[in-house]
Amino acid sequence: MPILTLPMTMQDGSEVVDYDRRGIPLYIRDGKIHEQKVLPHWHDDIELILMLEGEMLSHVNRREIFLKSGDALFTNSRQMHFNESIQNHEGKYICILAHPKLLAPTTAMQKKFIQPILENPALDFIHWKSGEIETEAAAKILKEIFQSKQENQAAYEISCCGLLQQLWQKIYQRGIDYSSDAVEISDLQILRDMLGFIYQNYSQKIFLDDISRAGQICRSKCCQIFKQFMKQSPIDFVNSYRLAVSCQLLKNSKLSITQISSDVGFIQPSYFGKLFQRAYGCSPHDYRRRSIENERSFG
Repeated sequence: MPILTLPMTMQDGSEVVDYDRRGIPLYIRDGKIHEQKVLPHWHDDIELILMLEGEMLSHVNRREIFLKSGDALFTNSRQMHFNESIQNHEGKYICILAHPKLLAPTTAMQKKFIQPILENPALDFIHWKSGEIETEAAAKILKEIFQSKQENQAAYEISCCGLLQQLWQKIYQRGIDYSSDAVEISDLQILRDMLGFIYQNYSQKIFLDDISRAGQICRSKCCQIFKQFMKQSPIDFVNSYRLAVSCQLLKNSKLSITQISSDVGFIQPSYFGKLFQRAYGCSPHDYRRRSIENERSFG
C-alpha cells in the first residue's frame, strides 16, 4: 500500500503552498512518486502537471485520471485532488501551481476570461493525452516554464506569467464549450468542511456522527460523499490520516511509540500497531528503524 504523504494544510483543509518566492504565488517543481499517495487536498491555485517518465494516477473529485509519459493535466482551482503511484511504477513529473490572479492584469480581464473557467462546475480538470497536437503545445509551454525557473533567469516569474497566460488562452477556448459530469459545488464544500474537521481533531475521539455534523448532513450522505471522492469510508480515512501523521512523528521525533499512538488518536497501542502493519507492511518500530537507516545512508 502506498505511504500517505502529508502536505501542510490550513484549518479548512486547504493546502499551504510553499511558493518559490514570498509574495509571488507561483510554485514550480519537478518530482518523483513511487509507492506513495498524497493526502487529498485543495487550494485556490490552478495546478498543471506534465508527466516526464513513468506513470501516475491522479484523482480529481470523483474521477480517476491515468497519466503516462507525455500526458499533461490541468486541475482547476478549489478542486479536491490527490496523486498516487501505480503499484511499483515510478513517475517523474513537472508540477506548477499558480494563483489565478497571475493570469490577468486587470479586474475586467479577470471577470471576462478567468472567472468563467474557475466557476465552471463542468471543468474541474482537463486531461491532455500524449501524441495530440494540443498536448504537445501545452507540454512545450510547461517545459519552458520549468526551464526558466531552472536557469534562474532574471525576473523569470514575469516570463512564466506570460507563458501561463498563453496556456490559459487554450484552456479558455476549450473551457467555454466544455461539458462533462459536473460535480455539485455543495458536495465539494461539504467535503472540505468535513476534512477540515478531521485535520483539526484527529487526535481526539472522532465518530461518524461528528464528521457528518461538521458537514451538516446525515450519516448516509456523509458516507456517500467519502466513498465517491475519497474511495474510503469516513472512519477509514480518519485512521489513514492518523497513520500518516504517525509516520511523520516516527521519522522526525523521539517520542515513544506508545506516546505517538496516543497523540494521533489511537487509544490502544496494540490497535495502532495492527493498523500500521496492515497499511505499511511493517511495525511502527521497524518503520522508525528503516527511516533512521535511510537517513544515515543518504545523509
